[in-house]
Amino acid sequence: MRFRKLVILSLLAVAAAACTKAPAKFTVHGTISDPVATMAGSKVYLLGANGPIDSVAVVDGTFSFTGRINRQVSLAVFLKFPGRDRFDERFTVRFVPDAKDITIDLDYPVTVTGSPLSDANAQLLDGIMELYYERESEIGELALSGNEAAADSIYALQMQKIHELCRQTYIEHSEDIVGLQAFSMLINDLPYDELSALLEQGSDFIKEDPGIIALMEEKREEESAR
Repeated sequence: MRFRKLVILSLLAVAAAACTKAPAKFTVHGTISDPVATMAGSKVYLLGANGPIDSVAVVDGTFSFTGRINRQVSLAVFLKFPGRDRFDERFTVRFVPDAKDITIDLDYPVTVTGSPLSDANAQLLDGIMELYYERESEIGELALSGNEAAADSIYALQMQKIHELCRQTYIEHSEDIVGLQAFSMLINDLPYDELSALLEQGSDFIKEDPGIIALMEEKREEESAR
């Protein structure tokens, strides 16, 4: 009987340990070689939605941050150095803390590797910019020649392509920050009913996001006032 009790207690201890297992962590492995990083007072900051989370000095051209893996947030890393009251866009980058090891090269142009969702977000933004400017010169020439109807038609076609890209990205990433961003990019252009139907295809993470709720309510009121 004593042996049986010990076995049961051991199993309970293992189960308790499994339940209290520490959440998965990410580590940012950062590098920067620009001379401003070695100036006295220079620091690299990790920034969240509510402000700075951590800051470190660059040592031998490297820096690091650790935190909890979270596919539903976007963080930023930036270098602040003497002579600049705020961050410098040359040494700033956003990333999603979705993987164990993420590498950030903070030298301009900044790069992030090892984060699949950061790659997906960059692909979305690059795709939008490519479609937006794809036929810019053609649209401009038509408008200057007085053929505004044709220019407007091409512009509308490009916007449809952008909307489709955002829709597809939203569906594929309905449970992470990339999907949230993709949906937010549709709010200005699509009607409320269409947005509501699309929102129903997503997860509670996006449906219950305070920013999305506020934008949707603003959209509804705007259409009701017309």
